[in-house]
Amino acid sequence: MTYEEIIEQEPQPIVYSIDFPNGMFYVGRTVDVSRRAKRHFHESMRSAHSNTAMERCFKKYKFQETWGVIKTFATAKEAVDFEAMYIEEFWDDPLFLNQKRGDKFTALENERRHRKPAYYMNAYTKMMWRSDKRAELRHQMGQSGYAPVPSGIGGKCHRVLAYGSTPEECEADAERILRRDFVQICNKIDPPWKEKANQKLNAKRKEERRIAKLKKSYVVKDLKTGRVSIAKWWCSKKGLTPGQKRVLNEGVRPWSLHNVRRYGEPWAEFVPEKTQSWANHNKPKPIVGVHKSGKIGEWASVGAFAREELNAKTRSRKKCLRAQAIISIERNGTCHGWELKYKKQ
Repeated sequence: MTYEEIIEQEPQPIVYSIDFPNGMFYVGRTVDVSRRAKRHFHESMRSAHSNTAMERCFKKYKFQETWGVIKTFATAKEAVDFEAMYIEEFWDDPLFLNQKRGDKFTALENERRHRKPAYYMNAYTKMMWRSDKRAELRHQMGQSGYAPVPSGIGGKCHRVLAYGSTPEECEADAERILRRDFVQICNKIDPPWKEKANQKLNAKRKEERRIAKLKKSYVVKDLKTGRVSIAKWWCSKKGLTPGQKRVLNEGVRPWSLHNVRRYGEPWAEFVPEKTQSWANHNKPKPIVGVHKSGKIGEWASVGAFAREELNAKTRSRKKCLRAQAIISIERNGTCHGWELKYKKQ
């Protein structure tokens, strides 16, 4: 049946059922099913139903539930007995929404089966009280709605109200609160231990940073005096010189003044075989040239060509003409009418 159909039923003792689309169901007993159906619906819509799970189902599946009449009876006593038997059959079903086993059982048995009492204690005054439901305690303390139980002075950060499902758990929670507050008071009165711990931690981190810097730094050794120093790579003024960088990449030469290595690595090796090639590199190279008029010339170096042929009198003029001649040789061009090339040796 739908909701509109069930509210049109005549008053009589019956056992009814409510099935929701999610599979959950409820079994009840009444002498006026129309009035009882209206009460279920309106209490759920006003969030005032005693069965929270059933209330949420009514809100979620509004007018989608299915009502049914399981059995009708002549007297209310027969309906009570049948309801108790029917509820007992489905009591262990997880989709069963009933919270108590019916009117045939005593209130004490229903309380033992469903209600979970809570115990509260003030950790400082040791005053304990029992509450059948947490909602009752909220109302006793002047609170409404679904907010948590007040935690005492200071709010959540400084809770003084202990809680437990048994008196023993409540006392254990109170002891934990007292120990926590004692530690906080000690920390406020005598905090040097924390400062010492921070100092040790800062010193350890400082040493780790120093070692990390050393691992990235370079060790420089003066070959004349034997003095060893650290080149600070993080400082542009105290880093490696161009000569030291060349030693690090190519090795120690006969004219090198320093030996360089990275932190944790061996010193650079001596490289004597490159000495002659490096010396020849600085020697002047003779050049030959042909003028556009057909004249042929030969000079000992590019500087000699600029000085003798182009009559460079000043040092700056010689440097400028020498640079022009080198560019013309590299690009196969001409310099003041001369096609120049290096002489093969």
